[in-house]
Amino acid sequence: MRRLAIIVAVDETGGFAKDGKIPWHHAEDLAHFKKLTMGNPCIMGRRTYQEILERKNEQRDESLISKVKAMISSDGILPGRQSFVVTSDKTFDAPGATVVQRIRIAYDKLGPHNTLQVFILGGERMFIEAFAWNPVVYMTVVPGDYKCNKRFPIQILNKYYKIVSGHNDGDLKFITYQPV
Repeated sequence: MRRLAIIVAVDETGGFAKDGKIPWHHAEDLAHFKKLTMGNPCIMGRRTYQEILERKNEQRDESLISKVKAMISSDGILPGRQSFVVTSDKTFDAPGATVVQRIRIAYDKLGPHNTLQVFILGGERMFIEAFAWNPVVYMTVVPGDYKCNKRFPIQILNKYYKIVSGHNDGDLKFITYQPV
């Protein structure tokens, strides 16, 4: 049986996004994210998908955007990972991902014999919905207060989870939580 996991980076106040964007960039966190999720299915909300797409487009010249979209369609929004976008908009176009209406639909599409860990990437609604599955939580804590307007539900971790591992990489803290 595959296990659901949440992967998230938060500031010291539990914030993970400001005005629809991740307000920091740390190569160590991106490497950690890639290492954990590579080869595993990833489920994200529409805004998280759009943030990933925007970050990919920022890294390229504007004249190449149509080529980037074609490349994403063939390689996936996150290369090496099957990706799902959860949205109620059935007409939403998500190159490189499968559009579904709920986490459960994405989970079921993986089939009963798939034993890979399934990662929830965000956003806020996805995190809250995922807690019903008692997921493992992989959290990166970024130093500082970024005045985020989206917060991870830390109170759930404090009440129903325990820390099972953790380490520092420079200023970043990488913590793994499991349900008690």
